[in-house]
Amino acid sequence: MEEYIHQIRKYLPVEFAEQETNEFVDYLFSAYLENIRTKKYQFSFTAFHMLYMSYIYKVKWLLKEQGNQQVNNSLTEYITQNRGTVFNTLFDLSQIQEKTTIEKLLKALCFHANDVYTCKDFVETRNKCSHASGKIYLKKPSQVEHYISEEIENIKAIQSKIKPQLKKNLEKFINDFWEENWIEGRMEKWIISNYLSEQDIEEILKLKISFLSHPSDNKEIILKKLLYCNLVYELTSYIENKENYFLKSLQIFMSGLIDEVDIRKNIEDEPKLKSTRELIEERILPLLAELPSEDLKKGQKILKIDMNDD
Repeated sequence: MEEYIHQIRKYLPVEFAEQETNEFVDYLFSAYLENIRTKKYQFSFTAFHMLYMSYIYKVKWLLKEQGNQQVNNSLTEYITQNRGTVFNTLFDLSQIQEKTTIEKLLKALCFHANDVYTCKDFVETRNKCSHASGKIYLKKPSQVEHYISEEIENIKAIQSKIKPQLKKNLEKFINDFWEENWIEGRMEKWIISNYLSEQDIEEILKLKISFLSHPSDNKEIILKKLLYCNLVYELTSYIENKENYFLKSLQIFMSGLIDEVDIRKNIEDEPKLKSTRELIEERILPLLAELPSEDLKKGQKILKIDMNDD
């Protein structure tokens, strides 16, 4: 049953900004494993359920930040009824009853009513485990495995429905920053502030964004693709299955690439031409240098760099 903890880890944020929160998640992982090994199954389920709810809060926060009307209406209603309530981070959502949180999220994602009811039942099971009832309800591994596997399946079902939101986040990042100066740490901050998980990152890396299919023959497309290449490089550092995503992004960048690009800010200004080779040297070569030797050679070939050059 230890494999379940590795499964849910892929769906939780790769990192939180607050060290205390990272320690909290690590604590739950340890609590689950220790109680499984000592056959304290009720406590293991309680720990796992808290990780499950952390995923629920993560997804609800994503919808909140993107202005989902159903989610925001429910939060506004709660604030109205409970003066002084604030929602500054995803774990502030834990102030709301778990059943209500699950119901509002699943309805916002258009789950069937029967699925909503089934998922709310997870909370009842947790209550039996954590309340001082005088009884042990989950005595066998098969019992706790049933509920844990159900929560994993629910996570997978939710994840399949949030791909449009992940795409929206990626497009917003590219559109917001393609003209900006490069600032160290901005991409890492974006990953952490959006609570991206390994699963989110893998799905983002497979997304087809419209500008990627355009030839690299103007300032906007070239700079967007350069930003995308850098983002892909950063994203792959968080996952095990890298699948040459970065090298593929270089091929996309090189498609139809012109020799010079007009980088002036305003159309009224005099044309300001810059060699695209210079852009590659500034924004791609530092990344290429960090690759394993075999990938470095492949990258140089894609970028049409003479390996004998100094």
